[in-house]
Amino acid sequence: MYCMPRYAAILAQCALWLLGTAHANVSVRDVDERDRETVIEITGEITNNDAVKINDLVRRGMQTPKALHFQYWVVLDSVGGDLNAAMAIGRTLKMTTSHVVVKSLDGKWGGPDPKTGWIPYETKPATCASACVLILAAGSVRDAYVGDASRDRIGIHRPYSATATGTATTAQSAIRYSAMAVEVRAYLMEIGMPSHLYEEMMRVPAEKIRWLTMDDLHRLGLIGWDPAYEDAMDSQAAARRGISMQEWLRRKVLADESCAFPNPPFNDPAVHAYIECKQKIMGPIIR
Repeated sequence: MYCMPRYAAILAQCALWLLGTAHANVSVRDVDERDRETVIEITGEITNNDAVKINDLVRRGMQTPKALHFQYWVVLDSVGGDLNAAMAIGRTLKMTTSHVVVKSLDGKWGGPDPKTGWIPYETKPATCASACVLILAAGSVRDAYVGDASRDRIGIHRPYSATATGTATTAQSAIRYSAMAVEVRAYLMEIGMPSHLYEEMMRVPAEKIRWLTMDDLHRLGLIGWDPAYEDAMDSQAAARRGISMQEWLRRKVLADESCAFPNPPFNDPAVHAYIECKQKIMGPIIR
């Protein structure tokens, strides 16, 4: 298939079609147990109906919060969609605590490793591109893995008008686009993202996608912890160990330097060794 549209907005939609056929779907796997997060799976094209559904779910959940670090585990596999809907979902997630990951839940169990007995779960490649990135950015904790050891991918480009029109003048189009760009920038500032994420997005034409590396994701703040959430968790962790914030932060640095984070494909012994190393340095919980 090839695409030869006249307008950038249409070209961008065509590019996203080539990434994968959109099938709007928000799946909610609500769990009754108090020790389990509610899972929200967002796949396909993001729509306003998705924003309404997620807003209703989170507002209901706020009435009976679970005693967990995260109220929601949000799984993203979407090529984008409605810009305003994505920002609405992001603002809803900022009302609560969420662990947002780029990953597909579609997959199958592989055969056991003959040495470790570890049984891998093989998933299909996941994509988070365009407006989807605005949802990823809103997580309390954001996780993704792209590159040689993963087929998952995250892509950005500048925003574009949802509808193509031939009636607007150049001046009217400029005003409309400027307002849209200002809104996106304000949204990213509102959710605590660095200004260079917006700047990097604006450098990529709407009809193209820039696929990000792991270094890009770290630099742009698209993986890691939301600063406000991390500060709250640090404060709680220090208090539970009966130490000062300064001492807790010192131990965090030491653990990062001393404990080797396992590389994919993850296996049981490496993960356990990493966790044990961290726990030894961080110290026991006494409160």
